[in-house]
Amino acid sequence: MFKSKLRVVLAIIASFFVLFLTFTSILGENNRTENIAEAYFTDIKKKKYDSLASYYTKSGKANFASLSEIIEFHLLLELALQKYFDINNLQKSTVFIKRSDFWIPFVKEPYIQLNIALVEEQDESVWSMFAGSEPTSIRNLITLERDNGIWKIASINIEGSEIDAIFKAVKAEMKVQKYILIQGNELVMNSTKIDINNTSMLERKKLIHELEAAVEVIKSINQ
Repeated sequence: MFKSKLRVVLAIIASFFVLFLTFTSILGENNRTENIAEAYFTDIKKKKYDSLASYYTKSGKANFASLSEIIEFHLLLELALQKYFDINNLQKSTVFIKRSDFWIPFVKEPYIQLNIALVEEQDESVWSMFAGSEPTSIRNLITLERDNGIWKIASINIEGSEIDAIFKAVKAEMKVQKYILIQGNELVMNSTKIDINNTSMLERKKLIHELEAAVEVIKSINQ
């Protein structure tokens, strides 16, 4: 009788142990999505544009026909996020990432959406003063898909998001060649005086973008 009860107790303990290990494993898989998104934004901050394609699924990569399109999209994303969160320097900001849902294998489709927020470094201490307080996030900005056991970015959900209008406005502004007009292999330098100290973040980025585009044209001719 005693042995029979002991076996039952041991079976229950073993079952709870297996459940605990399973839950821990699933939780780790869910947390991995946040780690991937954090690494993704770190590479954006460091302007490692050539490595960004590796974060995307095959279908996600299909949205970019070339490295130049990858660079353009992520530059616009960077500018839109900076403008929305009123960040002067993306490199001196912290990215807050939070899952919108919890993935359970064989129960849910292998997708997880992430909320994203940016806070400047000097503001981090303010958020830490409030237990459980979180900065305002852009909901479901990133969708990750689990493919062959690896989480990758399936899409960046700009359309319909809080930064949709900002992204489109920045894109339209960046298309205007204000400082350097590129016409095939010809460069036309506009006579414009630039006061860097009183120039907005967007204008500085625009100037850098046009200078880099002009450099690429020059490099292509020398090759």
